Amino acid sequence: MSIKDRKLKVGTKLVAQYKRTEHQATVVKGEGDKVRYRLANGKEFSSPSAAGSEVMGGVACNGWRFWSVKGSEEAKAEKAKSESKGKAKSKAKAKAKTTAASKSKPKGKPKPKSDSKVKAKKAKTAKKAKATKDTDSGGGASPVKFD
Repeated sequence: MSIKDRKLKVGTKLVAQYKRTEHQATVVKGEGDKVRYRLANGKEFSSPSAAGSEVMGGVACNGWRFWSVKGSEEAKAEKAKSESKGKAKSKAKAKAKTTAASKSKPKGKPKPKSDSKVKAKKAKTAKKAKATKDTDSGGGASPVKFD
């Protein structure tokens, strides 16, 4: 989706797909030998980049890559590609929703832990505490006995 020959003739129609919408511009005669790019809303710009930026809400863009010459094989291929992407995204969203719904936890009270799990956790905690106590020298010198 780009314009290869930058010497566009007056009257050439340009198209672009942006946010699932087809936008059009026309190459019109400007001052002297210059050309301008007129959008469907009537606004004119001195470059395809400025026209593309207007379509994109002020975001900078490379107009030579943004626009395609209407009727060119490239423009037709890009339109088909854009349409198939939209369908694929819709299918992916629908699949994600059903997958998320099937993975969600049931509502209600949480299931209580079994006695054996609680006992095992207590034993593990006690074992860790004892190991720490046995290896800890109290943070200083060894106790001295006086007789």
